[in-house]
Amino acid sequence: MKRTERATLETVAKLSGYSVSTVSRVLSGSLRISPETRREVIRCAARCSYRINSRNVALITHDVGNYFSLMLSKLFKELERQDLRPFVISRLTLELLEEIPIRGAISLLSDEGLEHFWGAHYNWPLVCINTPPCRLENVFSVSCDDTRAITEAVQRLHTLGHRRIGKVCLKTPETNWNVSRRDQCFAALAEEFGFEAFSLNVSFMDFSATLKGLRQLLDNRVTAVISTSEMVTPLLAQAVELLRVPVPEELSIIAWSTGEFDGFYSGWETFRQDYETISYTAVKTLQTLFSGGVPGEADQKIAYLIHSGTSLAAPAG
Repeated sequence: MKRTERATLETVAKLSGYSVSTVSRVLSGSLRISPETRREVIRCAARCSYRINSRNVALITHDVGNYFSLMLSKLFKELERQDLRPFVISRLTLELLEEIPIRGAISLLSDEGLEHFWGAHYNWPLVCINTPPCRLENVFSVSCDDTRAITEAVQRLHTLGHRRIGKVCLKTPETNWNVSRRDQCFAALAEEFGFEAFSLNVSFMDFSATLKGLRQLLDNRVTAVISTSEMVTPLLAQAVELLRVPVPEELSIIAWSTGEFDGFYSGWETFRQDYETISYTAVKTLQTLFSGGVPGEADQKIAYLIHSGTSLAAPAG
Protein backbone atom coordinates (compact mmCIF):
# COMPACT_ATOMS: atom_id res chain seq x y z
CA MET A 1 0.00 0.00 0.00
CA LYS A 2 1.23 3.47 -0.86
CA ARG A 3 2.06 5.67 2.12
CA THR A 4 1.28 9.37 1.86
CA GLU A 5 3.85 12.01 2.81
CA ARG A 6 3.49 13.00 6.44
CA ALA A 7 1.66 16.30 6.91
CA THR A 8 2.80 19.06 9.27
CA LEU A 9 1.05 21.81 11.24
CA GLU A 10 1.95 24.14 8.39
CA THR A 11 0.16 21.80 5.95
CA VAL A 12 -3.02 21.92 8.03
CA ALA A 13 -2.73 25.69 8.50
CA LYS A 14 -2.40 26.29 4.76
CA LEU A 15 -5.36 24.01 3.96
CA SER A 16 -7.63 25.45 6.65
CA GLY A 17 -6.66 29.10 6.33
CA TYR A 18 -5.88 29.44 10.05
CA SER A 19 -2.56 30.29 11.65
CA VAL A 20 -0.14 27.60 12.78
CA SER A 21 -0.66 28.64 16.41
CA THR A 22 -4.47 28.28 16.09
CA VAL A 23 -4.10 24.89 14.43
CA SER A 24 -1.72 23.81 17.18
CA ARG A 25 -4.19 24.83 19.91
CA VAL A 26 -7.06 22.97 18.22
CA LEU A 27 -5.11 19.76 17.71
CA SER A 28 -3.78 19.80 21.26
CA GLY A 29 -7.35 19.83 22.55
CA SER A 30 -7.59 23.43 23.74
CA LEU A 31 -11.11 24.45 24.76
CA ARG A 32 -10.44 28.14 24.02
CA ILE A 33 -11.40 27.68 20.37
CA SER A 34 -14.76 28.31 18.70
CA PRO A 35 -16.68 25.18 17.57
CA GLU A 36 -16.57 26.35 13.94
CA THR A 37 -12.79 26.76 14.00
CA ARG A 38 -12.33 23.41 15.73
CA ARG A 39 -14.47 21.57 13.17
CA GLU A 40 -12.68 23.11 10.20
CA VAL A 41 -9.17 22.46 11.53
CA ILE A 42 -9.95 18.86 12.49
CA ARG A 43 -11.63 18.28 9.13
CA CYS A 44 -8.57 19.61 7.30
CA ALA A 45 -6.23 17.56 9.49
CA ALA A 46 -8.15 14.44 8.50
CA ARG A 47 -8.06 15.36 4.82
CA CYS A 48 -4.28 15.76 4.72
CA SER A 49 -3.43 12.75 6.94
CA TYR A 50 -2.00 14.82 9.79
CA ARG A 51 -1.15 12.58 12.72
CA ILE A 52 -2.79 14.21 15.72
CA ASN A 53 -0.82 13.87 18.94
CA SER A 54 -3.86 13.01 21.01
CA ARG A 55 -4.65 10.26 23.53
CA ASN A 56 -8.27 10.00 22.31
CA VAL A 57 -9.35 6.79 20.57
CA ALA A 58 -12.92 6.46 19.29
CA LEU A 59 -14.70 3.12 19.78
CA ILE A 60 -17.46 2.91 17.18
CA THR A 61 -20.41 0.61 17.84
CA HIS A 62 -24.16 0.39 17.31
CA ASP A 63 -25.16 -1.53 20.44
CA VAL A 64 -24.08 -1.89 24.05
CA GLY A 65 -25.55 -5.27 24.91
CA ASN A 66 -23.97 -8.67 25.47
CA TYR A 67 -21.10 -9.17 23.00
CA PHE A 68 -20.56 -5.45 22.43
CA SER A 69 -20.42 -4.64 26.14
CA LEU A 70 -17.95 -7.44 26.76
CA MET A 71 -15.72 -6.40 23.87
CA LEU A 72 -15.89 -2.72 24.81
CA SER A 73 -14.88 -3.45 28.39
CA LYS A 74 -11.77 -5.32 27.21
CA LEU A 75 -10.90 -2.57 24.74
CA PHE A 76 -11.26 0.08 27.45
CA LYS A 77 -8.86 -1.78 29.72
CA GLU A 78 -6.30 -2.36 26.99
CA LEU A 79 -6.40 1.22 25.72
CA GLU A 80 -6.13 2.67 29.21
CA ARG A 81 -3.21 0.32 29.90
CA GLN A 82 -1.49 1.94 26.89
CA ASP A 83 -2.21 5.42 28.32
CA LEU A 84 -4.84 6.09 25.65
CA ARG A 85 -8.25 7.61 26.35
CA PRO A 86 -11.18 5.67 24.81
CA PHE A 87 -14.66 7.03 24.21
CA VAL A 88 -17.70 5.39 22.58
CA ILE A 89 -19.66 6.80 19.66
CA SER A 90 -22.22 5.30 17.29
CA ARG A 91 -22.13 5.08 13.51
CA LEU A 92 -24.83 7.77 13.49
CA THR A 93 -22.73 10.29 15.45
CA LEU A 94 -19.49 10.26 13.49
CA GLU A 95 -19.81 14.03 13.10
CA LEU A 96 -18.45 14.22 16.66
CA LEU A 97 -15.06 13.38 15.17
CA GLU A 98 -15.08 16.87 13.66
CA GLU A 99 -15.09 18.36 17.15
CA ILE A 100 -12.91 15.96 19.16
CA PRO A 101 -9.23 15.52 18.20
CA ILE A 102 -8.56 11.78 17.94
CA ARG A 103 -5.51 9.72 17.24
CA GLY A 104 -7.38 6.79 15.73
CA ALA A 105 -10.43 4.57 16.04
CA ILE A 106 -11.56 0.97 16.52
CA SER A 107 -14.83 -0.20 14.98
CA LEU A 108 -17.07 -3.03 16.20
CA LEU A 109 -19.51 -2.71 13.28
CA SER A 110 -19.60 -6.09 11.54
CA ASP A 111 -22.22 -5.16 8.93
CA GLU A 112 -21.98 -1.42 8.35
CA GLY A 113 -19.27 -1.13 5.69
CA LEU A 114 -17.63 1.60 7.76
CA GLU A 115 -14.16 0.77 6.47
CA HIS A 116 -15.01 2.00 2.96
CA PHE A 117 -16.71 5.16 4.26
CA TRP A 118 -13.73 5.83 6.51
CA GLY A 119 -11.23 5.44 3.71
CA ALA A 120 -13.14 8.00 1.64
CA HIS A 121 -13.59 10.59 4.41
CA TYR A 122 -10.83 10.21 7.01
CA ASN A 123 -7.13 9.44 7.19
CA TRP A 124 -6.88 8.59 10.88
CA PRO A 125 -5.85 4.99 11.58
CA LEU A 126 -8.83 2.62 11.86
CA VAL A 127 -8.86 -0.97 13.12
CA CYS A 128 -12.05 -2.92 12.39
CA ILE A 129 -13.03 -5.89 14.56
CA ASN A 130 -14.78 -8.74 12.72
CA THR A 131 -15.18 -7.04 9.36
CA PRO A 132 -13.94 -8.08 5.91
CA PRO A 133 -10.23 -7.40 5.28
CA CYS A 134 -9.85 -4.05 3.56
CA ARG A 135 -6.68 -3.00 1.78
CA LEU A 136 -7.06 0.71 2.33
CA GLU A 137 -4.29 2.85 3.72
CA ASN A 138 -4.51 3.06 7.53
CA VAL A 139 -7.47 0.62 7.67
CA PHE A 140 -6.82 -2.87 9.04
CA SER A 141 -8.93 -5.59 10.64
CA VAL A 142 -8.72 -8.11 13.45
CA SER A 143 -11.25 -10.93 13.40
CA CYS A 144 -12.12 -14.17 15.13
CA ASP A 145 -11.27 -17.21 13.00
CA ASP A 146 -14.82 -18.36 12.22
CA THR A 147 -13.78 -20.73 9.44
CA ARG A 148 -11.41 -22.60 11.72
CA ALA A 149 -14.00 -22.74 14.52
CA ILE A 150 -16.87 -24.03 12.36
CA THR A 151 -14.54 -26.61 10.84
CA GLU A 152 -13.45 -27.77 14.31
CA ALA A 153 -17.09 -28.07 15.46
CA VAL A 154 -18.18 -30.07 12.42
CA GLN A 155 -15.15 -32.36 12.60
CA ARG A 156 -15.91 -33.19 16.23
CA LEU A 157 -19.48 -34.15 15.43
CA HIS A 158 -18.62 -36.00 12.22
CA THR A 159 -15.93 -38.04 14.00
CA LEU A 160 -18.56 -39.15 16.53
CA GLY A 161 -20.74 -40.41 13.67
CA HIS A 162 -23.29 -37.62 13.25
CA ARG A 163 -24.65 -37.41 9.70
CA ARG A 164 -27.70 -35.18 10.25
CA ILE A 165 -26.51 -31.89 11.71
CA GLY A 166 -28.54 -28.74 12.30
CA LYS A 167 -27.24 -25.17 12.44
CA VAL A 168 -29.13 -22.61 14.52
CA CYS A 169 -28.21 -18.96 13.98
CA LEU A 170 -29.48 -15.42 14.35
CA LYS A 171 -31.35 -13.85 11.45
CA THR A 172 -29.19 -10.90 10.39
CA PRO A 173 -28.66 -8.69 7.31
CA GLU A 174 -26.73 -10.37 4.51
CA THR A 175 -23.97 -7.82 5.05
CA ASN A 176 -23.11 -9.28 8.47
CA TRP A 177 -19.68 -10.75 7.75
CA ASN A 178 -19.49 -13.00 10.80
CA VAL A 179 -22.79 -14.72 10.13
CA SER A 180 -22.20 -15.07 6.38
CA ARG A 181 -18.76 -16.63 6.95
CA ARG A 182 -20.19 -19.16 9.40
CA ASP A 183 -23.08 -20.03 7.05
CA GLN A 184 -20.84 -20.41 4.01
CA CYS A 185 -18.34 -22.57 5.87
CA PHE A 186 -21.06 -24.83 7.29
CA ALA A 187 -22.57 -25.36 3.82
CA ALA A 188 -19.16 -26.11 2.29
CA LEU A 189 -18.33 -28.63 5.05
CA ALA A 190 -21.68 -30.40 4.58
CA GLU A 191 -20.71 -31.03 0.97
CA GLU A 192 -17.13 -31.98 1.84
CA PHE A 193 -18.02 -34.40 4.66
CA GLY A 194 -21.22 -35.67 3.07
CA PHE A 195 -23.67 -35.05 5.94
CA GLU A 196 -27.21 -33.69 5.70
CA ALA A 197 -27.35 -30.08 6.83
CA PHE A 198 -30.38 -28.34 8.30
CA SER A 199 -30.50 -24.60 9.00
CA LEU A 200 -32.69 -22.62 11.39
CA ASN A 201 -32.56 -18.81 11.42
CA VAL A 202 -34.35 -17.05 14.27
CA SER A 203 -34.94 -13.38 15.03
CA PHE A 204 -33.36 -11.68 18.02
CA MET A 205 -34.97 -12.79 21.32
CA ASP A 206 -37.65 -14.80 19.47
CA PHE A 207 -38.01 -17.74 21.84
CA SER A 208 -41.18 -19.12 20.24
CA ALA A 209 -39.43 -19.41 16.87
CA THR A 210 -36.45 -21.11 18.53
CA LEU A 211 -38.74 -23.59 20.28
CA LYS A 212 -40.69 -24.32 17.10
CA GLY A 213 -37.49 -24.65 15.09
CA LEU A 214 -35.92 -27.09 17.55
CA ARG A 215 -39.03 -29.27 17.32
CA GLN A 216 -38.69 -29.26 13.54
CA LEU A 217 -35.04 -30.25 13.71
CA LEU A 218 -35.88 -33.13 16.03
CA ASP A 219 -38.75 -34.20 13.73
CA ASN A 220 -36.18 -34.32 10.91
CA ARG A 221 -34.12 -36.75 13.03
CA VAL A 222 -31.26 -34.32 13.51
CA THR A 223 -28.81 -35.84 15.99
CA ALA A 224 -26.55 -32.82 16.56
CA VAL A 225 -26.92 -29.05 16.58
CA ILE A 226 -24.38 -26.25 16.26
CA SER A 227 -25.61 -22.91 17.60
CA THR A 228 -23.43 -20.48 15.62
CA SER A 229 -24.85 -17.34 17.23
CA GLU A 230 -23.93 -16.17 20.72
CA MET A 231 -27.34 -14.46 20.96
CA VAL A 232 -29.32 -17.59 20.10
CA THR A 233 -27.57 -20.03 22.45
CA PRO A 234 -29.45 -18.91 25.63
CA LEU A 235 -32.76 -19.32 23.76
CA LEU A 236 -31.71 -22.78 22.55
CA ALA A 237 -30.83 -23.78 26.12
CA GLN A 238 -34.31 -22.77 27.29
CA ALA A 239 -35.95 -24.67 24.41
CA VAL A 240 -33.93 -27.82 25.16
CA GLU A 241 -34.98 -27.63 28.80
CA LEU A 242 -38.66 -27.00 28.01
CA LEU A 243 -38.82 -29.89 25.53
CA ARG A 244 -36.83 -32.05 27.95
CA VAL A 245 -34.41 -33.15 25.28
CA PRO A 246 -31.73 -35.43 26.77
CA VAL A 247 -28.28 -33.98 26.03
CA PRO A 248 -26.16 -35.70 24.76
CA GLU A 249 -28.14 -38.97 24.75
CA GLU A 250 -30.57 -37.81 22.05
CA LEU A 251 -28.99 -34.56 20.88
CA SER A 252 -25.36 -33.43 20.83
CA ILE A 253 -24.78 -29.68 21.01
CA ILE A 254 -21.91 -27.31 20.29
CA ALA A 255 -22.73 -23.66 21.03
CA TRP A 256 -21.19 -20.26 20.38
CA SER A 257 -21.22 -18.34 23.65
CA THR A 258 -20.38 -14.85 24.91
CA GLY A 259 -19.30 -16.40 28.21
CA GLU A 260 -21.94 -14.28 29.92
CA PHE A 261 -24.65 -16.92 30.39
CA ASP A 262 -22.56 -20.09 30.56
CA GLY A 263 -24.18 -21.01 33.87
CA PHE A 264 -27.38 -21.92 32.01
CA TYR A 265 -25.56 -24.48 29.88
CA SER A 266 -22.43 -25.15 31.90
CA GLY A 267 -22.12 -28.71 30.62
CA TRP A 268 -22.21 -27.80 26.94
CA GLU A 269 -19.29 -27.72 24.54
CA THR A 270 -18.88 -23.98 23.84
CA PHE A 271 -16.83 -21.76 21.54
CA ARG A 272 -16.14 -18.20 22.69
CA GLN A 273 -14.37 -15.30 21.02
CA ASP A 274 -11.10 -14.48 22.75
CA TYR A 275 -11.99 -10.91 23.73
CA GLU A 276 -8.68 -10.31 25.49
CA THR A 277 -6.51 -11.35 22.55
CA ILE A 278 -8.72 -9.56 20.02
CA SER A 279 -8.55 -6.35 22.06
CA TYR A 280 -4.80 -6.65 22.61
CA THR A 281 -4.19 -7.26 18.89
CA ALA A 282 -6.50 -4.42 17.82
CA VAL A 283 -4.76 -1.90 20.10
CA LYS A 284 -1.31 -3.19 19.11
CA THR A 285 -2.25 -2.76 15.44
CA LEU A 286 -3.44 0.78 16.16
CA GLN A 287 -0.14 1.56 17.90
CA THR A 288 1.74 0.27 14.85
CA LEU A 289 -0.27 2.61 12.63
CA PHE A 290 0.34 5.51 15.05
CA SER A 291 4.09 5.07 14.59
CA GLY A 292 3.78 5.03 10.80
CA GLY A 293 4.34 1.29 10.51
CA VAL A 294 2.32 -1.23 8.52
CA PRO A 295 0.91 -4.40 10.17
CA GLY A 296 2.02 -7.63 8.55
CA GLU A 297 -1.48 -8.72 7.50
CA ALA A 298 -4.59 -6.85 6.36
CA ASP A 299 -6.74 -9.21 8.44
CA GLN A 300 -5.34 -10.83 11.58
CA LYS A 301 -7.17 -14.00 12.65
CA ILE A 302 -7.70 -14.85 16.33
CA ALA A 303 -8.57 -18.42 17.37
CA TYR A 304 -11.66 -19.14 19.48
CA LEU A 305 -11.47 -20.33 23.08
CA ILE A 306 -13.04 -23.79 23.35
CA HIS A 307 -14.65 -25.04 26.55
CA SER A 308 -14.93 -28.82 26.51
CA GLY A 309 -18.20 -30.03 27.99
CA THR A 310 -20.34 -33.14 28.24
CA SER A 311 -22.81 -32.29 25.47
CA LEU A 312 -21.24 -34.51 22.81
CA ALA A 313 -21.83 -38.23 22.21
CA ALA A 314 -22.27 -40.64 19.32
CA PRO A 315 -25.78 -40.71 17.83
CA ALA A 316 -28.22 -43.00 19.63
CA GLY A 317 -28.82 -46.32 17.93
